[in-house]
Amino acid sequence: MDASERINISFALSLSAFLSSAYALVHLLLTDSAGISFDYAIWISFFFSVLSTYLEVKKFFTKPLPSTILFEITGSFLSISGRIGSIIANRVFEVGYFFPLFGSYYNTLGIELSLLVIIGSFLVFFPSLIHAIKGDVISFYSEPNIEVSFSTIKHFWVDSVAFFSNRLILIALISGVFAFLFRFYPEITYGSWLIGWDTPEYVAHLEDFAAKLNPFTSYYWQGGMRHIPPMLDILLSPFALIGKAYGIFKIYPSFAFGALASLSSIIAYKLYNVKPKGAIISGLFTSLFVLNLRISYDYQRQLLGSVFLLSFLLAAEMWRDDISISKAIALVALGVTASMSHEVVGFAVFVSSIALFLVSFKSRSLYGAASSLLIAVSSFFLEAWYWSGVVSYAPSIGYLPVGIVPSSYGIDAPLVLSYLIAGMGIAIPFSLYTMNKHPKLLINVSTIALLLAGISPLLAPSTSVTTWYRFLIGASPLVSTLSAVGAVESLRDWRALIAFFVIFSLPGLSFAYGYNLSTSYTRELTEFPYGLVPASADCGYLNVEKYFEENYSSKVPIIADPDIARYVHLAVRNPTPSELIWSYPSNSTFCYASSIYSEAFVVTRYDIASMNSICISSYTLEENIKGVGSSIYIYKISFENETNKS
Repeated sequence: MDASERINISFALSLSAFLSSAYALVHLLLTDSAGISFDYAIWISFFFSVLSTYLEVKKFFTKPLPSTILFEITGSFLSISGRIGSIIANRVFEVGYFFPLFGSYYNTLGIELSLLVIIGSFLVFFPSLIHAIKGDVISFYSEPNIEVSFSTIKHFWVDSVAFFSNRLILIALISGVFAFLFRFYPEITYGSWLIGWDTPEYVAHLEDFAAKLNPFTSYYWQGGMRHIPPMLDILLSPFALIGKAYGIFKIYPSFAFGALASLSSIIAYKLYNVKPKGAIISGLFTSLFVLNLRISYDYQRQLLGSVFLLSFLLAAEMWRDDISISKAIALVALGVTASMSHEVVGFAVFVSSIALFLVSFKSRSLYGAASSLLIAVSSFFLEAWYWSGVVSYAPSIGYLPVGIVPSSYGIDAPLVLSYLIAGMGIAIPFSLYTMNKHPKLLINVSTIALLLAGISPLLAPSTSVTTWYRFLIGASPLVSTLSAVGAVESLRDWRALIAFFVIFSLPGLSFAYGYNLSTSYTRELTEFPYGLVPASADCGYLNVEKYFEENYSSKVPIIADPDIARYVHLAVRNPTPSELIWSYPSNSTFCYASSIYSEAFVVTRYDIASMNSICISSYTLEENIKGVGSSIYIYKISFENETNKS
């Protein structure tokens, strides 16, 4: 293509963009609204303006930048800014929805920002017309020329990459800040509402912990008493003691998620020797991976545990051939801290510490063997404490190792496949590639152990690991890191890498922002939400909490619908399962409570008048709280049976 042909093509493109913008402007002035045809005109103007500028810059690459070409570059910048801005303003990407990218409707801000596209096309058209007539640019100054300017920008980018290559902290900071902002966006969007179904219960439990301050005792959790991994409460208890438990869970998940992404970048850079860009890509992969986002949604202890697990594996892999006494102490601290964070993480630490013990024993490393053995023993006893023993009894099977439960192959196996396909997807092949090419023993052993536990319903037809999907989710920070390393190494063409990145993150984007198509990925996944959204943005829940804060002082039992009970728990400190009963109102529940108490509160969306319970002698409606969809009723009831009351 010669110069005149390129000029003619670029002018034709700029003319088309100009006419499309003129049509959009006339349409807007005549109808005072932006319809589907307006959006198509804006898209045409945007594409053709940018393409015309590209051809013009390529043609006049050796000409001065301070010339008419600068107007075209400015116009293209405005077009790009206006198009991206109007897409965001029109909420094409909305929590829970993904509207069509082309032919979408506009709100007021979207219309205003789209005017930048129109202005940009005008700025591109008139210089292009001059260039077509004159065959050259009109220069204002003789230097610098376009080539030198672009070369300066390129050198700045190369120098920046070199700068980062010697400063691991900055690489981790870039990944961490991106992950923090990405995860913090829903927190800002929903204001004071907590993100996550279980998050209100984490707040309530943290306040229980602050009132009791005993890490190794049973605490109330979702209707029962449990031995709960205490590390999250230990770390966050200072905030609860000053009355900020609610607020800290608006911030903590984003900080922890940022730390997770930073560790992913550090592992890729230090252990797998990828270049700085590859290390940053690893952090981005971890930030956008759907199962990592799932952890941050409301598995808050597991999120902290994943941070400590990656820290432990990073240190153990770096030091395993030369473990001094100071390194051994650090490994024990990291390993035990990780095991105190979550049950799944404790399992991974136990497996990897056994592997580290064998390696240290073989190489006759006294400190390595001693520290890894101490970590393994600590993890084992912590797991036994979490599960209240080392064996459990299942009536249909007999005694089983703790953590192993009866399973229905026909029900669980399809769900496992859904997790592998929708959750892990194409991350697994690249992870296997990295594990084979870079055999990092401790990371590989931990990843494989978690994956095998996660797919246990496929391996044993009658039993499986309890809550097996938590183990698949537990492997996800490792899988996302390994997958990123494999993709960076094997996909040398940057276009292929970008394509893989988009496909890899698509379920994650679906989870974070939501698609109408998101159910195609997530509807078969156990306990999988459609997006990073609150448990329920229903003011009725908070009014329930307020009611019990103001009106509850005695140990009168409270029977509450499960979705409402977590908000009751926010107002009641350290209840027992008989004091805060997670149950929909039923005759059996009322009769159970009547065997212990003479009265109770009932918090429900149901009308208990129609139940005719034999154990209720009278009731009064204390409060009718308006909620989303229906009211929340708070009843005070008296029981018929007066025996055995305490």
